[in-house]
Amino acid sequence: MDTNLAGRTALVTGAGKNIGRAIAQGLAASGAKVAVVYSGNADGAAETVRAIAEAGGTAHPFGIDLTDLSSIDAGYQAVVAALGPVDILVNNAAVRPRRKLADVTPELWDTVFAVNVRGPFFLTQKIVPGMVERRWGRIINLGGLHGYKGSAQRTQVHASKAAVIGMTRGLAFETAEYGVTANVVVPGRIAVQRGDAAMYGAQEDASYAASTVLMKRQGRPEDVADMCVFLASDRAGYISGQEIFVTGGTFPLIPSAT
Repeated sequence: MDTNLAGRTALVTGAGKNIGRAIAQGLAASGAKVAVVYSGNADGAAETVRAIAEAGGTAHPFGIDLTDLSSIDAGYQAVVAALGPVDILVNNAAVRPRRKLADVTPELWDTVFAVNVRGPFFLTQKIVPGMVERRWGRIINLGGLHGYKGSAQRTQVHASKAAVIGMTRGLAFETAEYGVTANVVVPGRIAVQRGDAAMYGAQEDASYAASTVLMKRQGRPEDVADMCVFLASDRAGYISGQEIFVTGGTFPLIPSAT
């Protein structure tokens, strides 16, 4: 399937590791110039850029704090100056702190929504006018399976991911007639390296995680990246406003394997 993205510029947030890195690499492998956006993981972003360059692709790192509107504006301007107008936006960066309901402070709630919703919204707001003017654009937002199924100690995270779905549907309505698409990609159990255990919980046992998936294996970051590359291509020009599950057969209305 032709997913040639030569001549396109992509911006991927949270691209310093895991799924974000795989998405950046996938887009670059298809020919896009990639802005590898990071917040606190400069070393990871540099590694993503290095891997893309070694594979013959083009990528540059950009530090953007999604909680700071001035940083979003400056970062966006820097991307355009270095790589040109953004054709493909992947809002991947997110925080997912584990907290019991009683322990969620207003400050934590605000941080979750700042990174997961507010930042992506205002970054998208800056990029969409150019897409509309050029009558071509791709917006891909990352959701989360447990935002549909529910889970303990993540109420604030699930609320933010529900907001991302609503934002995406609204974007699809506003941009469809201009050749711009907006979709949500929902990863399931993906084998990734978790960050701070106090924030994200202990690293999940791989065998247990695989046992809960209908396909009896965890997904790879590349499984999610492949879907994002397809949605970014011309082949997906008639797909917008959708939530696409990359979950090994698991779906909100279908019980998991265990």
